[in-house]
Amino acid sequence: MMYAVKEYLQKGVVESEPIKINNKKFVTDTSKSFVEWATSFDLTINTKLAKKTLFNDYESYCEDTPDCDIRLFGSWLKVYAGYNNLIPVEAHSGSVRYIEFRPK
Repeated sequence: MMYAVKEYLQKGVVESEPIKINNKKFVTDTSKSFVEWATSFDLTINTKLAKKTLFNDYESYCEDTPDCDIRLFGSWLKVYAGYNNLIPVEAHSGSVRYIEFRPK
């Protein structure tokens, strides 16, 4: 008991990272299948990724019955960036839309 008091007096209140809370919020803001896909898929940092290619991969992951359209999927990619401390940078070349994840 005295050890705990000593630690408190030396370090104050130690906060732990709310891992499960962030994960629950991530699922709430997107969908369970998107979270599973995003954690299993390699979303490379500092590389331009075509949104349509990512969406097609997500579509095949969901067995061709995704729970969103490509526009909603794009906003979920931004949510993914926010929860992983990344900055989403969007660009386009003609009709191809890209997203790039950069570290903050």
